Amino acid sequence: MLGVLAGAALGCAQSVPRPVETTEGLPVLDAGARLLAVLAGSADEHLGIALASAGDLDGDQRADLVLGTLRDARPGGDGPARVHAYSLAKRSALYTLEGRDPVGADAFGERLVVVGDVDGDKTYDVAIGAWRAEEGRGVLDVRSGRDGRLITRVHGLPPWEEAFGAAPSAVGDVDGDGTLDVAVSVNRSITKVFGAKDGRELAQFAGTPISLSGDLDGDGKHELLVFDGPPRDEAMLWTSAVRTARVVSTAKHADLLHLDGGADLARLEAHGSAGDLDRDGFVDWIVAGRPNDTGEDDRVPGQRERRVRVLSGKTGREILGFSVALPQRGRIHLALGVGDLDGDGAGEVLVAGHVEEGTPAAFVELRSFPDGKLAHRFTSANWSFGTAATALPDQDGDGVAELVLGEYESAAEERCAGRVYVIGFAKKARP
Repeated sequence: MLGVLAGAALGCAQSVPRPVETTEGLPVLDAGARLLAVLAGSADEHLGIALASAGDLDGDQRADLVLGTLRDARPGGDGPARVHAYSLAKRSALYTLEGRDPVGADAFGERLVVVGDVDGDKTYDVAIGAWRAEEGRGVLDVRSGRDGRLITRVHGLPPWEEAFGAAPSAVGDVDGDGTLDVAVSVNRSITKVFGAKDGRELAQFAGTPISLSGDLDGDGKHELLVFDGPPRDEAMLWTSAVRTARVVSTAKHADLLHLDGGADLARLEAHGSAGDLDRDGFVDWIVAGRPNDTGEDDRVPGQRERRVRVLSGKTGREILGFSVALPQRGRIHLALGVGDLDGDGAGEVLVAGHVEEGTPAAFVELRSFPDGKLAHRFTSANWSFGTAATALPDQDGDGVAELVLGEYESAAEERCAGRVYVIGFAKKARP
């Protein structure tokens, strides 16, 4: 049954994602891919700016989604920011959470992550950032995946902390107490780790959290992959020239491995977890950047090159590399691993970007490992196509996972309602 849990904005009109039946504004898919579902948000909601696969939230043996939004924060706006738990099997929302700011100025739900079963009810729970809340200090909520109730809330500390919760990340059990923990970005330059159940601070490092990784130093505890620069800003950009990351021991508070995106990159445009592509037990790091040796000039029209590489989370070596062509001035806005989407036994990486002139405006490419060959390419007239993505366990019974893509400024929906696309793939034979 649909429920709404809210802070100060309980009286606002209820809004939930709705299935879309029209063919207007749909992305163009290639052979071997098919559109399984399209969801749209309400006006000014920007549905799909954040999304995650949350496991089975309602006990129907099917994986569900958690969908974030971004409100146009202005006087007279259409209500608070929202996070929806959504069942694709039922084609309906399970519940909706609302931020505490009446016009969504707290950015509640713009960034979120599934952290695992924190409260022991055998359902995954979710950490939701509201990084502009409380005069910009920021807040992180850990919410029950089953019903949305608050498990714990951690606040940025006045007066010196800001943007607390801008990059939430699941980190497993850092302190070995048998409960799960969560990492967040603070002050756009620091990672703090907290107990997801009680909010206790456990560790602090320089940088921005990316992902939990394997046990690199053999102490029986997992490590954390950390970016040396800031989290992305409101325009989905990384504004720093930093191109490095490292693996840190949360137990020893020590750096164990340094990773460098490459001296040939003028700046990174996107980066993230590639998952464990080479299956060595360690999460790998994917980077996409603008090269500094091609003579690219923003004032001159024409084709551009973007270089993408994946670095091993165990050794720091490059394990995958390829180039992506942009037909005009533009940038990459997302790079991450999405697992094995076609059942061939090898993982894929996703790279999404857009151009600032011409049509189509945006593209999503899936590249295979270990050869980097193009497996699929989708295009859209909407620039924000593919600004968020997640793999989702099999929904249509064909034995392979699906891909969920966000398009938070979809022109096909009124006033930036946003869309979410669920895409299925034909199963390939294992080599």
